[in-house]
Amino acid sequence: FLEVAELLGVCWFHIRGMINMRALSPKTHYAAYLVFKITGAFGLNRQNFPVELSIGVEGGHSSSKTVHLDPNVEGKQRPSVRSDGW
Repeated sequence: FLEVAELLGVCWFHIRGMINMRALSPKTHYAAYLVFKITGAFGLNRQNFPVELSIGVEGGHSSSKTVHLDPNVEGKQRPSVRSDGW
């Protein structure tokens, strides 16, 4: 990406987006990915605590799961570190 947001202090992080459902193909599975790098922002320095991620369709189905942001937490669902460090 050419530009990224840098969060300096965080206690709540909420991303909301919209897509026209007509732009999606029927009977096709889609996925959403959060690409991030933790560099010591206040509030995210306690990476071993779980966070709740959720995604849904307005007025329809939603799905949530609890994950850890620290890729080094053993035995828990956690992110993968990409080859570029993100």
